[in-house]
Formats: sequence, C-alpha cells, structure tokens
Amino acid sequence: MFHRRLLLLAAGMVLVTTAMLSQMAYLTMVDAGQWRDKAESRLVQHAFIPTARGRILDRRQRVLAEDRPAYDVAVRYEVLTGRWAYRMALADARKDTRRGNAGRWNQMDSRQRDELVRDYLPPYRAQVDRMWNELSQFGGVDRVELERVRAAIIEKVQNLKSHLWLQWYRKESQTTSGPLLLADVAAPIAEELDAHPILRAVHPETKLAVMRKSAEAEGDLQSVWHQVRVIDSERRSYPFETVTVRVDRSTLPAPLRRPEPAEIEVGGVGIHIIGGIRPLWPEDPWLTERPFVKKDDAGRSEVDLGGYRAGDDVGGWGVERSRENRLHGRRGELTRDRQTDAADRVEPVAGQDVTLSIDVLLQARITAIMGNAPATGVGLMQRQDWHERTVSAGDIGQPLHGAAV
Repeated sequence: MFHRRLLLLAAGMVLVTTAMLSQMAYLTMVDAGQWRDKAESRLVQHAFIPTARGRILDRRQRVLAEDRPAYDVAVRYEVLTGRWAYRMALADARKDTRRGNAGRWNQMDSRQRDELVRDYLPPYRAQVDRMWNELSQFGGVDRVELERVRAAIIEKVQNLKSHLWLQWYRKESQTTSGPLLLADVAAPIAEELDAHPILRAVHPETKLAVMRKSAEAEGDLQSVWHQVRVIDSERRSYPFETVTVRVDRSTLPAPLRRPEPAEIEVGGVGIHIIGGIRPLWPEDPWLTERPFVKKDDAGRSEVDLGGYRAGDDVGGWGVERSRENRLHGRRGELTRDRQTDAADRVEPVAGQDVTLSIDVLLQARITAIMGNAPATGVGLMQRQDWHERTVSAGDIGQPLHGAAV
C-alpha cells in the first residue's frame, strides 16, 4: 500500500513538472519574441511635444488670430476624487496604530481599518475644502463653477479609462492563449496620476497667489497645496476681437453729423470671417482622414505626428475651419531609452500663417459707423425720421440691413 502511494505521488510530481516545463518551453521558444517585444517597449518612454497653430493676418500683416502662452492652475486627480484625503488619513492611521502596538493594524479586518481611517479624515477634507475656497477667491470664479469643472474632469477621465481598459482587454485577448479577466488589464491610466487644469489662462496675480501658497507649504508634506501647481499652456487669442476706433462724424447725414469725433468700442470685429476653434468631435472627418495612430499594411501601428486625436483643437467655422489643413501644425516627440538614458528629439513644426485680403481696422470703422447707437456705433443703419419715404415699416431706431463696398 505504501509503495503504491509513493508511486502515485511520484507520478503526480512528474505530471506537474512536465506541465511546468512545457509551459516554460512554450514561453521561451514559441512566445519568446512577443514577450521580448513587450519588455523592450516598456523600456522606451515616449513624450509628445505640443505644436502651435498658424497665425491669421490681415492685408497689412496685423495679427488677427494666434496662439499665445498662458498659465493654468492644475490640481492632481486624486485630490479631485477625494482619494488624496483618504490616502493621507490611511497613512496616519497605520502610523499611529503601529506606534502603540506593532501588530494591531495587522490584526484588524477591513471594516475596522476603514472605521479607524474615517477618524483621521476630517482634517484633510477640511484642507481640501479651504483650498477650493481659496482657488475660487484667487481666480474670481464661483465655487459652484469650480465644482462643475471638477465633476466634468472626473467624468472625462472615467470614460477614457473604461475605453482604454476595453481596448487593452481586446488587444491582450488576441495574444493570450489562456483565460483573461478585465482585472488583468485594469491598470491606472496616466490621467489618473496627473494634474488637471481647474483655472485656465489665469491673471498673473492669480498665478502669483497660487505659487505663494505652494511655497508656504513647501516644508509641510501633508499640505494639499503640494498637489496644486501652475502649468504652462497656450490659448488662441484674437487681438482685434474688441477694438476702440475714432470715427469722424463730420461727413455723416445731417441728423447724425457732429463736429467732434466719437470714440466707439466695437466687439466681434471680423469674427464672422476669421472664425474660431473648438475641441475635436468624434464625428469630425479629420479623425478618419488623418488619424494620430493608423495601421500599416502589416497591421502594425504607426504614429502620424501631424495627425488628429482626442483633445486636439480644430477650426470650428470661418477661416479657422476652411484653412484647417494649413493652420494645423505637427507636434514633436521625445523618445528616451530608460536603460541608456539616450534621447531622440523630433522638434514640433508650427502651422503655416494665412493672410487675408481684409483690413481689420477698416472693418472696425465701418462696424462703428453702421452699428446701433449709442451702444455699438453711430447708428447709420438704424431707422431714422428721414427714412419715412423709403422705409415703410418699423419703429424709429429699428436696426436695418446694409453693407459697405
């Protein structure tokens, strides 16, 4: 009986050993190239360098639209979700229990640990609440608006994470022979580890106020202001969107004629021609005509640095849209080998300028003369008493349609 059990045990060990050796041989011989490619790809770090959109100029080379440097105030994602406060409370709870009794924390179940952590949460939640109030004050933005921005960021990151997890799951399913769970690919994404803009294109005083708070908290590692920073960004600027013009009223029709000129502030000058930009939409043709990542004939992924991807800005209307292919630049790329620290840099290429045939200040003067008085112009294109014979309908002061050639 003993010898039979010994033989069965030996046979079982042989079967287990054979299975392990077979799997090892499969991984080292059949799947070796695949696993080597995966390992090598993780040793190479890619970072993309933003580009600048081309300028729009008038006939006299005045800049009508350009990208200008700006500053955003960004907060780390774990602060937005409340995870930072919980992480800090968890660290305090573990430290204090180990200080009194080294084995106490390990003896607790998950419910007891969670209850203990809750006791340490209030100070950190109060810190976060004060931070939101101060950011609201620094930026001159209502606290409700900041909460709306925070919620929108969380929703965007969660949607992106779900999309990427599904993509990773499908990709791994094609190369993995065994069973695969979604949890096997459910890794944190970069957006969960990064800071996100809460206040955009802030005033220099706002920038200094935030930097001052961060400097004050430099020695306090438990301060939430370590999770807030000022980051460089770029904004599309339209310098002549609002302009003040001086209008000579001495040659206007008699009822509007005045010896002294008028200073009139005109808004939206030429904006119907220049247009504007907006975020890329999923249904935009640029995503299919020139995607950021595309497949070659062999099915391998290729990156087009001039291609479009989610988060890019595109022309929404006007010249910004009609000349999108010319204005759109090409981002750069920084490739770094983590083993050798060697770096290869491809510089970004800015978009090309577009010159229009309009004179923006002439546009502004015409708008000021024809605009409604007194708010937006002299009032030439408003119904007046002398229009009785030619304009049959409408009250005095009613806006009229017109054009200048």
